[in-house]
Amino acid sequence: MVVDDHAMGIGLVLRGEEHLMNTHKHLLLYEALGWAPPQHGHLPLIFSPGGTKMSKRDKAKAAREAARAKAKADGRGKDDWGWLAEAAGLDVEDCVTFVQKKHDRVPTAEAIARALGVELPAVEVMDFRQAGYLPEALLNYLALLGWSPGDDREILSFDELVALFDLERVNKTAARFDPDKLTWMNAEYMKALPEDVLLDHLDRWVEVTDTPVAALDREQRRALLAMYRARARTFRDIDRLGAFLFRAPTTYADKQMRKHLDESGWRQLGAARAALAGAAWEPEALSAALDAVAAAGDVPVGKVAQPVRIALTGDGVSPEIPATLAFLGQAEALARIDALLALRPH
Repeated sequence: MVVDDHAMGIGLVLRGEEHLMNTHKHLLLYEALGWAPPQHGHLPLIFSPGGTKMSKRDKAKAAREAARAKAKADGRGKDDWGWLAEAAGLDVEDCVTFVQKKHDRVPTAEAIARALGVELPAVEVMDFRQAGYLPEALLNYLALLGWSPGDDREILSFDELVALFDLERVNKTAARFDPDKLTWMNAEYMKALPEDVLLDHLDRWVEVTDTPVAALDREQRRALLAMYRARARTFRDIDRLGAFLFRAPTTYADKQMRKHLDESGWRQLGAARAALAGAAWEPEALSAALDAVAAAGDVPVGKVAQPVRIALTGDGVSPEIPATLAFLGQAEALARIDALLALRPH
């Protein structure tokens, strides 16, 4: 470290406060080598939400707790971990020693988390990237942990952070990582970043995570962002909110069916199907077709749109219907409407 810093001409070294224990050794090395030492400063640590130092061990802890909770819920013995090893695709000995806290290997924790369907805490940069956080938001949030710009601003560009940074405003106590605050900040960036910048980030995200968005071309991804950027807090939210776009519903929410598919609702759905089949498949024409059905039936357009929405989603929640129809494509959208119409009471 001393040789690297000297070779690169480093003039100021800022490190975590845990390095206080070895800084004096580095200074002695500079003196022994006859080199002028850089200035040294030490920054407070970033603690986890639980008040402990953030560590990869947090992943092991979360996976271990999930495994034990599952075993308890299933009434298994405390030494019975063969089921977990099989579910996670692990060697039994590796699984047992992990649960017994004899090692904290991250691949083991991740395999157990996948098998149990639990989400591990984000600790490393790649964790946040895979979780769908934007680099601008993560940088902005981390810069404000243990430091203040001197006013109430929280959303700051990189250039603003550089211009405003001053060691005098670095806190002396440890900061606590708040994932909810990071998620809020990421949502603000989701809404504010230029479309092409956000699209570039989405392209990079699909390279590091398992998502059906990867199968979309660039213009389809652009349409997806247009539908969800105002509501999604992260790219992973788009996966969750837009899951129906990639998988046709096989069941329908009872509450939505009872509320919107009475005799009139079925009639409007049938009329909407006929109108949509003859419409040009782009949002403006699809919107006009639904408006015409509502006018012909002397009902609010919502009385037409909601039965269609149920057919498309299964639960009655989606972005604007014309945009959703256009994204799905004519064949898929009409097939979903037909599937629901097949359940119409006779």
